[in-house]
Amino acid sequence: MKPMSDAFNEAAHPLLRNLDRARTCARMYPPEHPYVEESRRLLTASVEELLLLRDSVTVSISDGDIFVEGHHIPDDGGSFEPLISDLTRRELVSITFVHGITVDELAAFILVSVARPPDLEAMGGVEAALERKAVRGVLIGRKSLALPTDEESRKHAETVRVSRDVYHSAVQAVIEAFAEVSSREMVNLDLVEGVVRMLVSGVLQHPETYLGLSTMKDFHEYTFYHSVNVAILSMLMGSKLRFNEALLHKVGVAALLHDIGKVQMPIEILDKPGRLTPEEFDCMKTHCAKGARILAQHSADPLAILTAAQHHVHYDRGGYPDCDIPEGLHVISHLITIADVYDALTSDRSYRTAMLPDRAMQIIIEGRGTTFHPELTKVFANLTGMFPVGTLVELDTAERAVVCKPNPANIYRPKAKLLTPPGSDTLVSRDVDLTDRDTDGRYLRSIVRSIEPRDHQINVADYV
Repeated sequence: MKPMSDAFNEAAHPLLRNLDRARTCARMYPPEHPYVEESRRLLTASVEELLLLRDSVTVSISDGDIFVEGHHIPDDGGSFEPLISDLTRRELVSITFVHGITVDELAAFILVSVARPPDLEAMGGVEAALERKAVRGVLIGRKSLALPTDEESRKHAETVRVSRDVYHSAVQAVIEAFAEVSSREMVNLDLVEGVVRMLVSGVLQHPETYLGLSTMKDFHEYTFYHSVNVAILSMLMGSKLRFNEALLHKVGVAALLHDIGKVQMPIEILDKPGRLTPEEFDCMKTHCAKGARILAQHSADPLAILTAAQHHVHYDRGGYPDCDIPEGLHVISHLITIADVYDALTSDRSYRTAMLPDRAMQIIIEGRGTTFHPELTKVFANLTGMFPVGTLVELDTAERAVVCKPNPANIYRPKAKLLTPPGSDTLVSRDVDLTDRDTDGRYLRSIVRSIEPRDHQINVADYV
């Protein structure tokens, strides 16, 4: 297989992201909604950019992986998983965009691709529906690529795939819950409860996999991914503290809904690229009380109501809102606060780029006893290590590696995946344990510093 050109590679990722976004918007909003129109515009631009390089472009799916013109596209930290799963369920495993496709044809294809199965069946299937809408610029196939895998890799991939399905189900649940609150002032607690049950099961059965999943980010859907990541990190901390399954479930629901009040914040404040004015910040601070009020009106679990209200109050009573609680804040509020701040620091925001994980961890440690609960901070440090999962590091051997598993016995020496030098046929060489020593008792490898992955065009979520 010939290597993909740089121009094609750079255009392939936006195509998939914009295809996913256009389909998501088409599900959530009416066709005339500005979000739908903007998503269609972005998808059209992506398709046209690729069609400048080729007469047609085919997106295909095989064994849970996605390809553009036969070239495997890394899963961008799992952000393509909903797209892959949904298209596979609909047997849309080969989609070809043909040179000359129009904006109207793309819009019609998106609507057909998200139609309810009974509606599609009534129209005679996808191909018949596209034919009826005179869509000539999209060709549908049902044959996928056949790629060999060994049994061990297959089992591991299946575990990761199932876990990512659960993760993205949780993201979708948050999107739907927030959308209902925004449009109808209703919270679908049954949906949230069901997704959290799946998350609890995953956290208990595959904690390392779920710790890796918590590195997934999406700038455009920050609030939703953030809510799920905070839920995972909070439940993993609860598991370390030996919470029973019922309490873990309560923690998960509370964490998933801790930012529900943001649906009542003006979008120009939520997405403002610069520093908020004092008046804007005062408005932002009201999301805690608004979230608690929303949940109370729907008879949510008292723990969820408390954490929505308290998750920005510091251990030393700083932060916001001002509160004077004689018995102190709820311990789960303290726990969710740590997960909330850590994930926020390590995510791209409209006003700043993401912080390196080890720097974010250092900030958490430095806030122990003031911003953060001291004992829970220690639990979090043992959970993630000083170089959390997803950190790209440089070793004293001049090698680079991605941290893939913390080491509670020595938080400075995690397990990692060693990356081969640029230009090699494969990026991942082998797993290494940074506690390994030579015959003289000296460490074989030690971390020198963390590295910004974007500077090296590395997506760390592909390795955790």
